[in-house]
Amino acid sequence: TVAVTPPPFPVATTLTMVSLTDPSAPMVTASADLEGSLVTARDLEGRARVVVQGSPIGVERMNMSTSREEAIAVVDELDESDLLPRISRSGRVAAVGGCSDVLLASSAMIDPTGDDTSLPSGQVSTVTVLTVGDDLSDLQPVSVQGAAETVYASTDALFVTSSSWDQAGSRTDVHRFALSGDGPATYTGSGRAPGHLLDQFSLSERGGALRLVTTLDGGGTPLPIEPGIGGDDMAIDIAPMAASSARLTVLDTEGTLDEVGHLDGMGIGEQVQSVRFMDDVAYAVTFRQTDPLYAIDLADPTAPRLLGELKIPGFSEYLHPVGDGLLLGVGRQVDPGTGIDEGLKISLFDVSDPARMTELDQIVLPNATSEVSWDHRAFLWDPARSRAVIPVEQSGCGAAPQCADSPGGEALVVGAGPGGLEEVGRFSHEPMPGWRLQPTRSVMVDDDLWTVSVAAIGRTDADAPSSVELIRF
Repeated sequence: TVAVTPPPFPVATTLTMVSLTDPSAPMVTASADLEGSLVTARDLEGRARVVVQGSPIGVERMNMSTSREEAIAVVDELDESDLLPRISRSGRVAAVGGCSDVLLASSAMIDPTGDDTSLPSGQVSTVTVLTVGDDLSDLQPVSVQGAAETVYASTDALFVTSSSWDQAGSRTDVHRFALSGDGPATYTGSGRAPGHLLDQFSLSERGGALRLVTTLDGGGTPLPIEPGIGGDDMAIDIAPMAASSARLTVLDTEGTLDEVGHLDGMGIGEQVQSVRFMDDVAYAVTFRQTDPLYAIDLADPTAPRLLGELKIPGFSEYLHPVGDGLLLGVGRQVDPGTGIDEGLKISLFDVSDPARMTELDQIVLPNATSEVSWDHRAFLWDPARSRAVIPVEQSGCGAAPQCADSPGGEALVVGAGPGGLEEVGRFSHEPMPGWRLQPTRSVMVDDDLWTVSVAAIGRTDADAPSSVELIRF
């Protein structure tokens, strides 16, 4: 039995370094606990960049004060180390970095008008980007005041975003950290875009510009006022509520993330469901009852323009480029008249001419779901064979020909090309009779397709994916 010492912080992120010098005998060489919660981590050019969010101990003490006088006394007694992120190694607690490593976003980020008396949630927290060196004693931190929700990494920068609100509605705050080789990250500035982000695929940096697609807030149409309410001589004036819509915003990354261009008015009354950037074209899907797929020209970042729009039933929750002029979508099939969800939908779009996009083919699986809809890591594209591996959970679809012999989870292998979509094979992990488990992760190794489920690791012939050899946990 190995005794495990709990971290000395209420919320902690544990970093563990493992030596693979001998792959048959991995060895833990170092471990440390960081104060705060893990947001994400990226491996860029052989260096781990770890994003952690937390509140300094000094801020926590101030928040726990029961009176203004007590809070002032706490502030008066604060030491600079009380306002820095902390780390624990071998039971010893110390600050991570120094005061010069912690930065405050511009006042315009906190209150651009001077009239906003309610700060965004998480404003007193800090976001720390750590560049892990050769060991855990070399973490090279940089922190900025703010919160962290979605992180996007380009080849030379890390963008950390969070949501906040003002009188105009939701907004997306963006912090940029420049990355140079294996050196530490450098905070370069903060900016803002109206609306809220969907996920990391809603952002893309290219040619000194950060492009992001957001959903602007909106509401429904006000209900009509019943005659006689308020009396005949009382006039009730209700302003119409704005509808939600999609907006593309371009921020200048070579400056201080100022807005240099935008395009709005897409998907009136709808929400953004998926986004994919391909060079200087952005593809965005919004949805209410039909699926408008928009193509946006970004060749001139100061003047984005709409190239084309395709409306079909349902919507795509994940988009993936699968060849020249082809885009694969995984999402939902919805009855355009009733709005009733009819099952999982896999679509193949021809976007070779963004002004005249078409849906080449589709596969609909009744009463089925896929983890790809909310986690892109469940999706695998095999470019050598032009095939996608998609985990599927299906049940209760009766005698429909698309249904499996019995309900349960499986991996669906689909070929995609100019000729359309082709179901190549299906297989499940069956660790015991009657169990059909959904493989939720897959990876290609030479000519083998390896998959992982909650009960086993499986190997499948990538050329003929119909059966699987299991290594049970």
